[in-house]
Parts: sequence; C-alpha cells; structure tokens
Amino acid sequence: MSKHEKLLFDRIATPYGLFYQVQKKKYTRIFEILKKENIYGFSCLCDVGCGTGALASAATEYFDKVYACDVAGMMIDVAKKKTKGQSIEYRWIDKYLPFDDQSMDVVTISYVLHGMNQKEREDLLKECIRISKKYIIIIEFNQKRHWMISFVEWLEKGDYFAFIKTFDAQLSQIVPTYQIVQTEKYQQIYICDVSSLKV
Repeated sequence: MSKHEKLLFDRIATPYGLFYQVQKKKYTRIFEILKKENIYGFSCLCDVGCGTGALASAATEYFDKVYACDVAGMMIDVAKKKTKGQSIEYRWIDKYLPFDDQSMDVVTISYVLHGMNQKEREDLLKECIRISKKYIIIIEFNQKRHWMISFVEWLEKGDYFAFIKTFDAQLSQIVPTYQIVQTEKYQQIYICDVSSLKV
C-alpha cells in the first residue's frame, strides 16, 4: 500500500467509524452465510485490514480468539474505541503480517485487495496463506458496476477498475481451490481453502 493510501485511511478513520453499526450487521450476515457453507467451529480468526473493527467485532460471536490488523494507525485507534471490552487483539502492520505460520484457522480480508496493485495483492495473499491453517475469506466487490462505487474508487485512486476485471484470474493462480458466493448486488465472498497448499 502506498504512502498516499495510508494517509487517506488515517484521514477517513473518524468519519468511517460512523458506519460501524451498519457494517457490523452486514458482517454478522456474512458469518451466518459462512456457517451455512460449513465454515464454522474454528477457534482463531485474523481480520487483515480491519478498518474500524466491525468485522472483528462480529467475529467474536463465532470465534474464541480474534486478531485484527491494519496499516492505518488511526483506524486501529477508532476500532479499539468501538470494540472496547471485546476480546480482540489489535496489531499495526506494514509489509508482513506479525503472526506465525499457520497460527490462524481463518483469515478474512474485507474490501482491501481492490485498493492495491496486482503485485501488492499477490504479496498480501501469500502472507495470508502463510498464517492460515484452513481458510481465507475475501469479501469484495463483484463485477457489477455502480456509478457511486466507481466515483468513490476513482477518488481513492486505487486499482478497483483493473481489480474487478482481473482478480478472479489472479486468485486462481495463487489459490487453486475456492468458491464464490454472491452476498449482495455488488458484493461477493471468496471462500478459499488453503489447507491443500500446506507442506
């Protein structure tokens, strides 16, 4: 992630926190979908790119231990306030994830990858594979375009427009076994079973 993007997410942390409750409800619905897909009964989850902590907070109802990490220090500050009293351990990250190999049962990445370039996506996915024993859950935009999403992503200057065209092909080269579940009109989740990639 570029210095510009880190500064951007630090700047929007406080207003982004205003949507915390709405986001938490959405993530709770996603965990219920995952449960129907037999993704449950695991102990430890790590949310990579945790933002204001909404997904991590929802995850505490389904996992015994939840870790959450982000490159934006201000996001983590907001997340700690929003989830005060919950059993979530927050970590600041840079290039590498500060966790041991196969130390997590499930790793989630929500609305992070579309803002990265292709090489950054590959590097982050490989790091997530390294720390996950079983699943990586990617929550992202699908190929359907909405003018508001396109406008916001254009303002953020991320890689959204290339991402929606090329990500499926990129992911299949890194994770051979995954399933796509449509969850909303403009959103889908990738359920990636990475257990077969372990030595």
